[in-house]
Parts: sequence; C-alpha cells; structure tokens
Amino acid sequence: MIETGIGCPYYEWRSLCEHLASDYRILLYHRQGYGKSPESIRPRDTTSISVELHELLLSLEVNVPFTLLGHSYGGLCAQHFTRLFPHLVKHLILVDSTSKNFMTLYELGTPVLNSYIALEQMIEANKVRSTKTQAELTNEIPSDSVEEMKAFLTSPLLYQTVADEFSLWEHSSETMKKSGPFPDLPLTIIARAPEVSALPFIKHGIPAEEAYRYEQRWHELQQELSRLSKKGEMVIAKGSDHEIHLDRPDQVIECLLKSKKSGACT
Repeated sequence: MIETGIGCPYYEWRSLCEHLASDYRILLYHRQGYGKSPESIRPRDTTSISVELHELLLSLEVNVPFTLLGHSYGGLCAQHFTRLFPHLVKHLILVDSTSKNFMTLYELGTPVLNSYIALEQMIEANKVRSTKTQAELTNEIPSDSVEEMKAFLTSPLLYQTVADEFSLWEHSSETMKKSGPFPDLPLTIIARAPEVSALPFIKHGIPAEEAYRYEQRWHELQQELSRLSKKGEMVIAKGSDHEIHLDRPDQVIECLLKSKKSGACT
C-alpha cells in the first residue's frame, strides 16, 4: 500500500511498482480530492485521511497485515494510520517522510529559507490555483505532459485539497504527539542525501549555510523517525533528493525485496 506525497499523483510510482509486481500485490490510490477521487466532507487532516484509507481497505476486503509505504506528507499519513490501525500494518516504510516535529525546521535561524518554504505561502499559492479554471491551469503545465497528468494537474479541487492539507499539517502533527506510543513493528526509514538536497536551495539563492543547516535538521528528524520502533532502521539513498522513488527507485525496490526476505534493509 503506497501513500503518496502532498499534491502528488500515484502515476509517478508506476514504473517502480512494475519491478515489484511479481513479488508484491500493490495498491496505489489517490486520496479524496486527488485525481478522480471525490471531494471529502471531512477535514483534510491525517486522522481523516487514515480513516478514509481504512474504509477503502474494508471495501476491498483487505483484512490481513500489509506493508505500508508513505512518501513525504504521505509518510505522515502512514504514521497516523499505523497508530490508529496497528493490527493492519506488518511493516512501515517511510520514504523521506515528514516528521510530526517538522515545525522545528522553521526554528533554525534561517530567515531566507523560511520565506521560501513558508507554510502560509504554500497554502495561499494553492488556494489561488484552486480558483482558476481548468483551461487556465492547462496553460500552466508543459504541453508534452501525458493526458492523465494533465487531467490530474488541471483539477481546481486538487489545489483546494492540497491547501487544506497544508492548513491542517501542524494540527495533524500535534494530534499525533498526543497519541499513545508507536507500535513496535518493523520500521524502515529511507532518507535523502543531505549534500544533494541542499544544492537546489543554494541554486535558488538560499545561503549555503542556511541550506546545510536545514538539511542537517531534516536528517536528524529522519533519525528520530527510525527510533519510533525498537525494530526501526534507517537507510540513506545516496545521490538522491526528496523524490527518492524517482531519483533512486532501485533503493526503494531493494529495500522492499530485502525486507520481504529477511525483514531488514541495508
């Protein structure tokens, strides 16, 4: 089961999944408000997203423990799902996942970078896009995009949903902080390479000192995630930025296959 990042389609996971088809039965889906999935009447926090995923699994009669993989914000959702429904998760894999302590990334004395990644800025940008027509959104995406990507990226509902997810991001994190202990199950963290991820920030004018300080804290948060379970471990995807499934799909595939055979990645 794969939980995608914020605003991301499951299409970008297809190639990776094709390499696993003979070893895994894989479920890809779009959260409500994404793609062809309908708008939800629930708030767009990780509690609602976890409950909706559980409802989907019940409708598909999935009632045995499975491997749950979450990328970025999808990793935050996957953590919450695991807390709510631990009996369904056999192994949790977090791919450069958001941490419930993500707000500490804004407390590093990095004013230039903070202005670049401010939550308020991301919320407002998506709200603006949600008011545009499909035709206006179509003009903003590359003309060579495949049709399914065009359909995904030109839905005003997508951007309203993303804005709502961003708006409740801190609330979701605080909710998890107040929840009980994390279940002691196999947990694998696949983290990006800090020296690689700092470069795009620097390229866009962020002071190098701020970029590396941010990446160091992100790395520490990944280490914290690996300590959620006594059975946790962490792997660095060398040469990869945040989109590890695109930069280093081989690392994700290797980890999944080794996990199936031995319960551990190296």
